[in-house]
Amino acid sequence: MAWWNGPELGDFPVADLFALDTAVARDIAAIVGFLAEHPGALYIDALGYGDEMQAIIARWHAPQAANAV
Repeated sequence: MAWWNGPELGDFPVADLFALDTAVARDIAAIVGFLAEHPGALYIDALGYGDEMQAIIARWHAPQAANAV
């Protein structure tokens, strides 16, 4: 969500990678590497995942009880 809109959805300080599971940190590094290969800004909606991202954001903004499974 920080990639989509950091100021509104929570920026992700790069130092936070140190606290992540190694596999998750590697996934994030792969995404950053992919983005580095493209000139200019490239957001997830340009890759065809806009609807999925909107659903994640809606769930994140929903009251906690609604997210319980």
